[in-house]
Amino acid sequence: MMTIRGLFALAVMIAGLTFFAACDDGGGNGGNATSTATDGGSGGDGDTQDLSALAAAFADATFRGEYTLTGSTDDEEFTNAMLVIYKDGTDRLRFDLSAEQDGEATELLFIETADVSAFCLRNAGEFGLLLGVPEGDGVCFNDDPSGGAGDYSEIIEDIERGEGEIVERTEREIAGQQADCYRISDAEGSVSDVCFSEEGYLLATTESDGSGLEATTVSGDVGDEDFDLPYEVREFPDLDAEE
Repeated sequence: MMTIRGLFALAVMIAGLTFFAACDDGGGNGGNATSTATDGGSGGDGDTQDLSALAAAFADATFRGEYTLTGSTDDEEFTNAMLVIYKDGTDRLRFDLSAEQDGEATELLFIETADVSAFCLRNAGEFGLLLGVPEGDGVCFNDDPSGGAGDYSEIIEDIERGEGEIVERTEREIAGQQADCYRISDAEGSVSDVCFSEEGYLLATTESDGSGLEATTVSGDVGDEDFDLPYEVREFPDLDAEE
């Protein structure tokens, strides 16, 4: 059976790409696109300002995006990994993650609002016996046991301080959207990419290790029901006590 710890690790990797939504400005890691670049060149002050504006637009944006994922955790191999992001301005964020390991599908979702911070499993699986949840039923837990997500709000500040730089800027088409893409080198020399639409929709990212995401569809349609917890909330079991 797929270990839930491995799936949490994968989720945290994705969380690091999405949970900077409440920041006034942010950056990320940029993406595999569906066409070749139309132009490019070294970054300058204008590029930094444009990226800052796009990151601010992302922080305020409301959209739903479906993404394919690349990469894996250190100790778990996943296939057919997909992500759906629901974002409602700076107030509400949700992402649904699905993946397969050895032919077994596992799905989980995270929801962050002013009133809720929780993650849910669509199938309680190995937790069913611990929680008394019937086989095949879903369950939600308050707080992410992984300890939270990454914060990318300092990336642009690092560039402005001269501790990182935009090394290339390109335009691409991703999921039918015109994307502005930036390749960023940080103070340690790690290179990553991020692509946004003009509206601030996140379209693609690539980490320095090759992991990342790319949108297949994006739209501005989200509803209140998208941020409702779908299952009963339970206390997360102490896994260490079970080992």
